[in-house]
Amino acid sequence: REGTFIFGVEDFHTVWEQMLRQVLPHVSPDWNARLPKPAYIRSDNGEVLVQSRGMQTDIILENETSINIIDAKYYDATSLASTPGWADVVKQLFYDIAVRSVTDKRNIRGTFVFPSKKTGAGYFDKVVLTKESGKIAEGFPVINCYYADIFEIMNNYVSRHKLSVQLL
Repeated sequence: REGTFIFGVEDFHTVWEQMLRQVLPHVSPDWNARLPKPAYIRSDNGEVLVQSRGMQTDIILENETSINIIDAKYYDATSLASTPGWADVVKQLFYDIAVRSVTDKRNIRGTFVFPSKKTGAGYFDKVVLTKESGKIAEGFPVINCYYADIFEIMNNYVSRHKLSVQLL
């Protein structure tokens, strides 16, 4: 009856994403509605049938010249075993193509944001695609890695303050 009260949430990813959306500066709303959607063309009459749901980015940061496509990850990324998998990397590559298709801004990048004990650089700096030789494969965007102090995020979230971090 007395003492410490501990509670948790079943889906930390949803909470983490929402907190980041509220505290990161330059969050731009409604981007998912602007992105292209899959459409199927009927073979018998050429009718185009567009799916109602398209790409679902987590967070888009935007200013006059730049866009950063944020993928809020909920694990620590402190080893190769705890990094985003191929599906997450491919989604970031497709988001880059999709955003470029609907804007004239050329400074577009993608970033994985991981929860951490301190803000800034972490175990990994970026994600690149490589050839069999180990050399970087040209033509693919780089995906940045950013580690955000979870307590700083929570404190800013509950006090309704924006972070002073610059991710654009």
